[in-house]
Amino acid sequence: MTFRASRAIAVAALLAAIGPGCARRPPERDDLSERIDAALAHAQGFLLSQQSPDGAWRSRTYGAMRDGPSLTPAACKFLAFHPSLDESGAAALARGRDYIARMLRPDGSSEPDGGALLYPVYTAALSAIVLGQSAEPEHARASRSWLTLLREHRYGPHLGWRRADATYGGWGYAPRPFPKDAAREGFEGEANLSSTLFAVGALRMSGLGADDPVCRDALAFACRCQNFAEAPALGDPAFDDGGFFFSPADTLRNKTGAVRDRDGQERFPSYGSMTADGIRLLLRCGLPPDHPRVRAASSWLQAHFDPAHVPGRFAPDREFLRDATYYYYAWSCAHAFATLNLRTCDVADRRVDWAAALASELLSRQCEDGSWASPLGDSKEDDPLVATPLAAGALALCARQMDTSAAR
Repeated sequence: MTFRASRAIAVAALLAAIGPGCARRPPERDDLSERIDAALAHAQGFLLSQQSPDGAWRSRTYGAMRDGPSLTPAACKFLAFHPSLDESGAAALARGRDYIARMLRPDGSSEPDGGALLYPVYTAALSAIVLGQSAEPEHARASRSWLTLLREHRYGPHLGWRRADATYGGWGYAPRPFPKDAAREGFEGEANLSSTLFAVGALRMSGLGADDPVCRDALAFACRCQNFAEAPALGDPAFDDGGFFFSPADTLRNKTGAVRDRDGQERFPSYGSMTADGIRLLLRCGLPPDHPRVRAASSWLQAHFDPAHVPGRFAPDREFLRDATYYYYAWSCAHAFATLNLRTCDVADRRVDWAAALASELLSRQCEDGSWASPLGDSKEDDPLVATPLAAGALALCARQMDTSAAR
Protein backbone atom coordinates (compact mmCIF):
# COMPACT_ATOMS: atom_id res chain seq x y z
CA MET A 1 0.00 0.00 0.00
CA THR A 2 1.36 3.44 -0.91
CA PHE A 3 1.87 6.19 1.64
CA ARG A 4 -0.87 8.28 -0.01
CA ALA A 5 -3.30 5.34 0.05
CA SER A 6 -2.66 4.63 3.73
CA ARG A 7 -3.07 8.33 4.48
CA ALA A 8 -6.40 8.41 2.63
CA ILE A 9 -7.64 5.49 4.74
CA ALA A 10 -6.53 7.26 7.91
CA VAL A 11 -8.30 10.48 6.96
CA ALA A 12 -11.46 8.54 6.12
CA ALA A 13 -11.32 6.93 9.54
CA LEU A 14 -10.92 10.33 11.17
CA LEU A 15 -13.95 11.64 9.30
CA ALA A 16 -15.98 8.68 10.45
CA ALA A 17 -14.85 9.31 14.02
CA ILE A 18 -16.10 12.88 14.06
CA GLY A 19 -19.56 11.65 14.91
CA PRO A 20 -23.08 12.75 14.05
CA GLY A 21 -22.40 16.41 14.87
CA CYS A 22 -20.55 16.72 11.58
CA ALA A 23 -22.07 13.98 9.44
CA ARG A 24 -21.67 14.48 5.71
CA ARG A 25 -24.67 15.94 3.90
CA PRO A 26 -26.11 13.41 1.43
CA PRO A 27 -25.57 14.10 -2.27
CA GLU A 28 -28.52 15.86 -3.87
CA ARG A 29 -29.80 16.01 -7.44
CA ASP A 30 -30.67 19.70 -7.33
CA ASP A 31 -29.04 22.21 -9.58
CA LEU A 32 -25.56 23.07 -8.30
CA SER A 33 -26.31 26.78 -7.99
CA GLU A 34 -29.42 26.08 -5.92
CA ARG A 35 -27.44 23.75 -3.68
CA ILE A 36 -24.83 26.47 -3.17
CA ASP A 37 -27.49 29.02 -2.24
CA ALA A 38 -28.98 26.60 0.27
CA ALA A 39 -25.55 25.77 1.71
CA LEU A 40 -24.68 29.45 2.17
CA ALA A 41 -27.98 30.09 3.93
CA HIS A 42 -27.30 27.09 6.16
CA ALA A 43 -23.79 28.36 6.90
CA GLN A 44 -25.20 31.76 7.83
CA GLY A 45 -27.63 30.07 10.18
CA PHE A 46 -24.82 28.18 11.87
CA LEU A 47 -22.71 31.30 12.35
CA LEU A 48 -25.63 33.26 13.76
CA SER A 49 -26.30 30.45 16.24
CA GLN A 50 -22.72 30.78 17.51
CA GLN A 51 -22.67 34.55 18.08
CA SER A 52 -22.38 35.73 21.68
CA PRO A 53 -24.78 38.37 23.07
CA ASP A 54 -22.00 41.00 22.94
CA GLY A 55 -21.61 40.47 19.18
CA ALA A 56 -18.44 38.35 19.29
CA TRP A 57 -17.74 34.83 18.08
CA ARG A 58 -15.80 32.61 20.51
CA SER A 59 -14.29 29.19 20.03
CA ARG A 60 -15.70 26.14 21.76
CA THR A 61 -12.70 24.14 20.58
CA TYR A 62 -9.66 26.20 21.59
CA GLY A 63 -9.43 28.11 24.84
CA ALA A 64 -7.05 30.70 23.41
CA MET A 65 -9.63 31.65 20.78
CA ARG A 66 -12.44 32.29 23.24
CA ASP A 67 -11.21 35.86 23.43
CA GLY A 68 -13.49 37.34 20.75
CA PRO A 69 -10.93 39.24 18.63
CA SER A 70 -9.50 36.04 17.12
CA LEU A 71 -12.65 34.81 15.36
CA THR A 72 -15.11 37.71 15.16
CA PRO A 73 -13.56 39.59 12.21
CA ALA A 74 -13.56 36.50 9.95
CA ALA A 75 -17.19 35.68 10.72
CA CYS A 76 -18.14 39.31 10.08
CA LYS A 77 -16.25 39.36 6.79
CA PHE A 78 -18.22 36.39 5.48
CA LEU A 79 -21.48 38.11 6.44
CA ALA A 80 -20.33 41.45 4.99
CA PHE A 81 -19.68 39.85 1.60
CA HIS A 82 -22.55 37.35 1.69
CA PRO A 83 -24.27 37.50 -1.72
CA SER A 84 -27.79 37.46 -0.25
CA LEU A 85 -27.62 38.42 3.42
CA ASP A 86 -31.03 38.37 5.08
CA GLU A 87 -32.35 40.62 7.85
CA SER A 88 -31.13 38.42 10.69
CA GLY A 89 -27.70 38.19 9.10
CA ALA A 90 -27.52 41.96 8.70
CA ALA A 91 -28.40 42.41 12.37
CA ALA A 92 -25.69 39.93 13.40
CA LEU A 93 -23.18 41.74 11.21
CA ALA A 94 -24.08 45.08 12.82
CA ARG A 95 -23.53 43.60 16.30
CA GLY A 96 -20.23 42.10 15.18
CA ARG A 97 -19.04 45.39 13.73
CA ASP A 98 -19.93 47.21 16.93
CA TYR A 99 -17.92 44.64 18.90
CA ILE A 100 -14.89 45.04 16.62
CA ALA A 101 -15.07 48.83 16.89
CA ARG A 102 -15.26 48.56 20.71
CA MET A 103 -12.09 46.43 20.84
CA LEU A 104 -9.99 49.58 20.57
CA ARG A 105 -9.23 51.79 23.55
CA PRO A 106 -11.69 54.58 24.34
CA ASP A 107 -9.05 57.20 23.48
CA GLY A 108 -8.86 55.83 19.92
CA SER A 109 -5.35 54.40 20.26
CA SER A 110 -4.61 51.30 18.25
CA GLU A 111 -3.66 48.98 21.10
CA PRO A 112 -6.84 47.01 21.86
CA ASP A 113 -8.07 46.55 25.40
CA GLY A 114 -6.83 43.35 26.97
CA GLY A 115 -3.26 43.55 25.68
CA ALA A 116 -1.67 41.64 22.82
CA LEU A 117 -3.85 39.92 20.28
CA LEU A 118 -3.42 36.25 19.42
CA TYR A 119 -3.30 36.97 15.68
CA PRO A 120 -2.81 40.75 15.47
CA VAL A 121 -2.28 41.04 11.71
CA TYR A 122 -5.24 38.86 10.75
CA THR A 123 -7.45 40.58 13.32
CA ALA A 124 -6.40 44.10 12.32
CA ALA A 125 -6.64 43.47 8.57
CA LEU A 126 -10.05 41.79 8.68
CA SER A 127 -11.38 44.34 11.17
CA ALA A 128 -10.26 47.23 8.97
CA ILE A 129 -11.96 45.66 5.94
CA VAL A 130 -15.21 44.84 7.73
CA LEU A 131 -15.50 48.27 9.36
CA GLY A 132 -14.37 50.04 6.20
CA GLN A 133 -17.40 48.60 4.38
CA SER A 134 -19.77 50.16 6.92
CA ALA A 135 -21.51 53.50 6.46
CA GLU A 136 -21.30 54.31 10.19
CA PRO A 137 -18.82 57.14 11.00
CA GLU A 138 -17.77 55.38 14.21
CA HIS A 139 -16.88 52.28 12.21
CA ALA A 140 -14.87 54.33 9.72
CA ARG A 141 -12.84 55.86 12.57
CA ALA A 142 -12.21 52.44 14.09
CA SER A 143 -11.17 51.07 10.69
CA ARG A 144 -8.48 53.74 10.44
CA SER A 145 -7.21 52.83 13.91
CA TRP A 146 -6.95 49.17 12.91
CA LEU A 147 -4.99 50.22 9.83
CA THR A 148 -2.60 52.14 12.08
CA LEU A 149 -2.03 49.02 14.17
CA LEU A 150 -1.47 47.06 10.96
CA ARG A 151 1.25 49.45 9.80
CA GLU A 152 2.95 49.22 13.20
CA HIS A 153 3.39 45.46 12.76
CA ARG A 154 5.18 45.70 9.41
CA TYR A 155 8.81 44.57 9.33
CA GLY A 156 10.02 47.95 8.13
CA PRO A 157 12.56 50.69 8.85
CA HIS A 158 10.53 52.07 11.77
CA LEU A 159 11.45 48.85 13.62
CA GLY A 160 15.06 48.83 12.44
CA TRP A 161 14.66 46.22 9.70
CA ARG A 162 16.64 46.74 6.49
CA ARG A 163 16.15 45.73 2.87
CA ALA A 164 18.86 43.07 3.18
CA ASP A 165 16.77 41.24 5.81
CA ALA A 166 14.75 38.30 4.47
CA THR A 167 11.72 39.44 6.40
CA TYR A 168 11.81 43.11 5.32
CA GLY A 169 8.56 44.47 3.89
CA GLY A 170 6.38 41.66 5.20
CA TRP A 171 4.11 40.97 8.15
CA GLY A 172 4.12 38.01 10.52
CA TYR A 173 2.68 36.42 13.64
CA ALA A 174 4.52 38.39 16.35
CA PRO A 175 1.99 39.42 19.02
CA ARG A 176 3.48 42.92 19.15
CA PRO A 177 5.57 45.01 16.71
CA PHE A 178 8.99 43.36 16.70
CA PRO A 179 12.07 45.65 16.51
CA LYS A 180 15.21 44.18 15.02
CA ASP A 181 17.36 45.17 17.99
CA ALA A 182 15.22 42.87 20.15
CA ALA A 183 15.93 39.86 17.92
CA ARG A 184 18.32 37.15 18.98
CA GLU A 185 21.46 36.64 16.92
CA GLY A 186 20.73 35.00 13.59
CA PHE A 187 16.98 35.64 13.80
CA GLU A 188 15.69 37.11 10.55
CA GLY A 189 12.13 37.73 11.64
CA GLU A 190 9.12 35.58 10.89
CA ALA A 191 7.27 37.49 8.18
CA ASN A 192 5.15 35.22 6.04
CA LEU A 193 3.16 35.34 2.82
CA SER A 194 -0.28 34.84 4.38
CA SER A 195 -0.01 37.66 6.92
CA THR A 196 1.48 39.95 4.28
CA LEU A 197 -1.39 39.25 1.88
CA PHE A 198 -3.97 40.10 4.55
CA ALA A 199 -2.18 43.31 5.50
CA VAL A 200 -1.67 44.53 1.94
CA GLY A 201 -5.24 43.60 1.04
CA ALA A 202 -6.62 45.73 3.86
CA LEU A 203 -4.34 48.67 3.04
CA ARG A 204 -5.16 48.55 -0.67
CA MET A 205 -8.90 48.39 0.06
CA SER A 206 -8.47 51.49 2.22
CA GLY A 207 -7.11 53.41 -0.77
CA LEU A 208 -3.35 52.80 -0.61
CA GLY A 209 -1.83 52.89 -4.09
CA ALA A 210 0.18 50.04 -5.57
CA ASP A 211 3.05 52.49 -6.09
CA ASP A 212 3.29 53.25 -2.36
CA PRO A 213 6.63 52.21 -0.79
CA VAL A 214 4.75 49.84 1.53
CA CYS A 215 3.42 47.93 -1.48
CA ARG A 216 6.76 48.00 -3.26
CA ASP A 217 8.47 46.52 -0.19
CA ALA A 218 5.71 43.91 0.17
CA LEU A 219 6.21 42.98 -3.49
CA ALA A 220 9.92 42.46 -2.87
CA PHE A 221 9.05 40.21 0.08
CA ALA A 222 6.56 38.26 -2.04
CA CYS A 223 9.24 37.67 -4.67
CA ARG A 224 11.48 36.16 -1.98
CA CYS A 225 8.70 33.62 -1.34
CA GLN A 226 8.42 32.54 -4.98
CA ASN A 227 10.29 29.67 -6.60
CA PHE A 228 11.11 31.64 -9.71
CA ALA A 229 14.30 32.14 -11.70
CA GLU A 230 14.63 35.48 -13.46
CA ALA A 231 17.02 33.72 -15.83
CA PRO A 232 15.53 30.24 -16.38
CA ALA A 233 18.83 28.80 -17.59
CA LEU A 234 20.31 29.53 -14.15
CA GLY A 235 17.43 28.11 -12.15
CA ASP A 236 16.88 24.62 -10.78
CA PRO A 237 13.89 23.12 -12.65
CA ALA A 238 13.18 20.86 -9.68
CA PHE A 239 12.31 23.95 -7.61
CA ASP A 240 11.93 27.04 -9.80
CA ASP A 241 8.44 26.15 -10.97
CA GLY A 242 6.70 29.48 -10.32
CA GLY A 243 4.92 28.40 -7.14
CA PHE A 244 5.17 29.94 -3.68
CA PHE A 245 6.07 28.90 -0.15
CA PHE A 246 5.19 30.38 3.25
CA SER A 247 8.32 32.24 4.34
CA PRO A 248 12.01 32.62 3.51
CA ALA A 249 12.74 33.23 7.20
CA ASP A 250 10.55 30.71 9.04
CA THR A 251 11.69 27.20 8.12
CA LEU A 252 9.39 25.24 10.41
CA ARG A 253 6.15 26.81 9.18
CA ASN A 254 6.82 25.98 5.52
CA LYS A 255 4.51 22.99 5.46
CA THR A 256 6.23 21.07 2.66
CA GLY A 257 9.51 20.98 4.59
CA ALA A 258 13.01 22.09 3.63
CA VAL A 259 15.17 20.23 1.09
CA ARG A 260 18.44 20.88 -0.74
CA ASP A 261 18.60 21.87 -4.40
CA ARG A 262 21.30 20.82 -6.87
CA ASP A 263 23.60 23.54 -5.53
CA GLY A 264 23.14 22.45 -1.93
CA GLN A 265 21.00 25.46 -1.01
CA GLU A 266 18.07 25.03 1.36
CA ARG A 267 14.82 25.35 -0.61
CA PHE A 268 11.11 25.10 0.13
CA PRO A 269 8.92 23.33 -2.46
CA SER A 270 5.84 25.15 -3.76
CA TYR A 271 2.37 24.29 -2.47
CA GLY A 272 -1.20 25.23 -3.25
CA SER A 273 -2.37 27.53 -0.47
CA MET A 274 0.75 29.68 -0.66
CA THR A 275 0.78 29.81 -4.46
CA ALA A 276 -2.79 31.10 -4.40
CA ASP A 277 -1.77 33.68 -1.79
CA GLY A 278 1.28 34.60 -3.86
CA ILE A 279 -0.75 35.26 -7.00
CA ARG A 280 -3.10 37.51 -5.08
CA LEU A 281 -0.26 39.41 -3.41
CA LEU A 282 1.59 40.00 -6.69
CA LEU A 283 -1.60 41.42 -8.19
CA ARG A 284 -2.38 43.49 -5.08
CA CYS A 285 1.09 44.99 -5.30
CA GLY A 286 0.49 46.13 -8.86
CA LEU A 287 1.89 43.44 -11.15
CA PRO A 288 -0.30 42.85 -14.23
CA PRO A 289 -1.78 39.38 -14.92
CA ASP A 290 0.60 38.91 -17.86
CA HIS A 291 3.73 39.57 -15.79
CA PRO A 292 6.11 36.57 -15.97
CA ARG A 293 5.90 36.00 -12.21
CA VAL A 294 2.10 36.02 -12.22
CA ARG A 295 1.92 33.80 -15.30
CA ALA A 296 4.37 31.31 -13.78
CA ALA A 297 2.41 31.11 -10.52
CA SER A 298 -0.91 30.87 -12.34
CA SER A 299 0.41 28.04 -14.52
CA TRP A 300 1.56 26.16 -11.42
CA LEU A 301 -1.75 26.55 -9.60
CA GLN A 302 -3.80 25.55 -12.64
CA ALA A 303 -1.66 22.52 -13.46
CA HIS A 304 -1.75 21.31 -9.85
CA PHE A 305 -5.36 22.24 -9.07
CA ASP A 306 -7.04 19.65 -6.86
CA PRO A 307 -10.49 20.39 -5.41
CA ALA A 308 -10.05 17.81 -2.65
CA HIS A 309 -6.45 18.23 -1.43
CA VAL A 310 -3.77 20.88 -1.05
CA PRO A 311 -1.35 20.28 -3.94
CA GLY A 312 2.41 20.37 -3.61
CA ARG A 313 5.48 18.20 -3.05
CA PHE A 314 5.40 17.48 0.67
CA ALA A 315 8.27 15.67 2.35
CA PRO A 316 7.24 12.24 3.71
CA ASP A 317 7.47 13.47 7.29
CA ARG A 318 5.31 16.50 6.38
CA GLU A 319 2.61 14.65 4.41
CA PHE A 320 0.30 14.75 7.43
CA LEU A 321 0.23 18.55 7.07
CA ARG A 322 -0.99 18.51 3.46
CA ASP A 323 -4.66 19.05 4.20
CA ALA A 324 -4.28 20.82 7.54
CA THR A 325 -5.06 24.07 5.70
CA TYR A 326 -7.53 22.64 3.18
CA TYR A 327 -10.27 25.24 3.78
CA TYR A 328 -7.78 28.09 3.66
CA TYR A 329 -6.48 26.66 0.37
CA ALA A 330 -9.99 26.41 -1.06
CA TRP A 331 -10.74 30.00 -0.04
CA SER A 332 -7.50 31.49 -1.38
CA CYS A 333 -7.53 29.38 -4.56
CA ALA A 334 -11.07 30.55 -5.35
CA HIS A 335 -9.94 34.15 -4.83
CA ALA A 336 -6.90 33.69 -7.06
CA PHE A 337 -8.76 32.07 -9.94
CA ALA A 338 -11.63 34.56 -9.72
CA THR A 339 -9.21 37.51 -9.70
CA LEU A 340 -7.50 36.08 -12.78
CA ASN A 341 -10.97 35.65 -14.32
CA LEU A 342 -10.29 32.00 -15.13
CA ARG A 343 -13.21 29.82 -16.17
CA THR A 344 -11.32 26.55 -16.46
CA CYS A 345 -7.98 24.96 -15.57
CA ASP A 346 -5.92 22.57 -17.66
CA VAL A 347 -5.11 19.74 -15.27
CA ALA A 348 -3.29 16.67 -16.63
CA ASP A 349 -4.52 17.38 -20.17
CA ARG A 350 -8.09 17.82 -18.94
CA ARG A 351 -10.02 21.07 -18.92
CA VAL A 352 -11.64 21.44 -15.50
CA ASP A 353 -14.37 23.86 -14.46
CA TRP A 354 -12.63 24.83 -11.25
CA ALA A 355 -15.61 26.61 -9.67
CA ALA A 356 -18.01 23.70 -10.18
CA ALA A 357 -15.41 21.16 -9.06
CA LEU A 358 -14.47 23.08 -5.92
CA ALA A 359 -18.10 23.87 -5.08
CA SER A 360 -19.09 20.22 -5.40
CA GLU A 361 -16.28 19.17 -3.08
CA LEU A 362 -17.15 21.82 -0.49
CA LEU A 363 -20.83 20.91 -0.61
CA SER A 364 -19.97 17.29 0.08
CA ARG A 365 -18.07 18.33 3.20
CA GLN A 366 -20.70 20.55 4.81
CA CYS A 367 -21.96 19.28 8.14
CA GLU A 368 -25.63 18.83 9.00
CA ASP A 369 -25.63 21.94 11.20
CA GLY A 370 -24.38 24.11 8.31
CA SER A 371 -20.76 24.27 9.44
CA TRP A 372 -17.54 22.88 8.06
CA ALA A 373 -14.78 21.31 10.16
CA SER A 374 -11.62 19.38 9.39
CA PRO A 375 -10.53 16.19 11.14
CA LEU A 376 -7.04 17.73 11.21
CA GLY A 377 -6.15 20.21 13.93
CA ASP A 378 -2.66 21.35 12.99
CA SER A 379 -3.97 24.68 11.68
CA LYS A 380 -7.08 24.78 13.88
CA GLU A 381 -9.45 24.04 10.99
CA ASP A 382 -11.04 21.41 13.23
CA ASP A 383 -12.74 24.40 14.85
CA PRO A 384 -15.92 25.07 12.84
CA LEU A 385 -15.61 28.80 13.54
CA VAL A 386 -12.26 28.73 11.73
CA ALA A 387 -13.27 26.46 8.84
CA THR A 388 -16.81 27.70 8.16
CA PRO A 389 -16.07 31.32 7.14
CA LEU A 390 -13.32 30.02 4.85
CA ALA A 391 -15.40 27.27 3.26
CA ALA A 392 -18.50 29.44 2.89
CA GLY A 393 -16.42 32.29 1.49
CA ALA A 394 -14.91 29.95 -1.09
CA LEU A 395 -18.35 28.63 -1.98
CA ALA A 396 -19.69 32.15 -2.50
CA LEU A 397 -16.79 32.91 -4.84
CA CYS A 398 -17.49 29.72 -6.80
CA ALA A 399 -21.13 30.76 -7.18
CA ARG A 400 -20.17 34.21 -8.40
CA GLN A 401 -17.74 32.77 -10.93
CA MET A 402 -20.34 30.30 -12.18
CA ASP A 403 -22.86 33.13 -12.61
CA THR A 404 -20.27 35.20 -14.49
CA SER A 405 -19.40 32.31 -16.79
CA ALA A 406 -23.07 31.59 -17.49
CA ALA A 407 -23.65 35.22 -18.46
CA ARG A 408 -20.95 35.14 -21.15
